[in-house]
Amino acid sequence: MSGEKKYRNAFSLAEALQQWLADSGLAREHAVHRIHREWTQIVGPALARQTRQLRYEQGVLTVEVESAAWRHELTLARERLRDTINTYLDIPLVQEIKVR
Repeated sequence: MSGEKKYRNAFSLAEALQQWLADSGLAREHAVHRIHREWTQIVGPALARQTRQLRYEQGVLTVEVESAAWRHELTLARERLRDTINTYLDIPLVQEIKVR
């Protein structure tokens, strides 16, 4: 046997941190903050410019937009937007999108 020990079920530091975040519930909080901070990267600059306010509560993301035309457009694209957000965050955070 060489001088190296082999560990069963060894985790990298990144994996351990991700597990801790998930177990503590902080992963969801971090993802909510990322939505606000990275909104332009998630949805693109055109939609981000039209967005007035974002609110997240218990799986529901509420998005307010500037005009009726954008409200209609976003309402039609809610499911695609939800999937885009969840894919970007790599966590199924958003269950529903409300457009106001």
